[in-house]
Amino acid sequence: MRIYLVQHAKAIAAELDPTRPLSQEGQREMEQMAFWFKKQDLDLSAIWHSPLLRAKQSAEIVAYILKDATLLKEVNELRPNEPVQALALQLAKLREPVMLIGHIPFLASLCGLFLTGNEGLQPLAFYNSGIICLEKKDITWQVLWSIPPGLLG
Repeated sequence: MRIYLVQHAKAIAAELDPTRPLSQEGQREMEQMAFWFKKQDLDLSAIWHSPLLRAKQSAEIVAYILKDATLLKEVNELRPNEPVQALALQLAKLREPVMLIGHIPFLASLCGLFLTGNEGLQPLAFYNSGIICLEKKDITWQVLWSIPPGLLG
């Protein structure tokens, strides 16, 4: 089972707009990453996203590029400072690949829990619009790959 962890695209500063919609740069980077993801022809059963606007807009870009809005699912547990255990248990039961679009520190903590057993350890760097692929083999999670947006040009 695979999960794709995505930190939302770059957003406008809270001082300019407290709802923090995506910036133009963030939109472009997320589109670029979504096109790359589509080109890989990877299986995906759902796109779970935080209810915060920047994550929702990031997820909508991916769904639009993949031409499947039915993949979208808003998940309150993906908010930045939510505890990771509840969502980790849900993910452990899944058999189909899912993309999670959320925030730091949540995604980094989830990654730490899966890879080290300790959510306080955050072994991977996250980048806005970047995608990290984790795969579960039996009971162990491993990193398959990580693509920051700058790597694609």
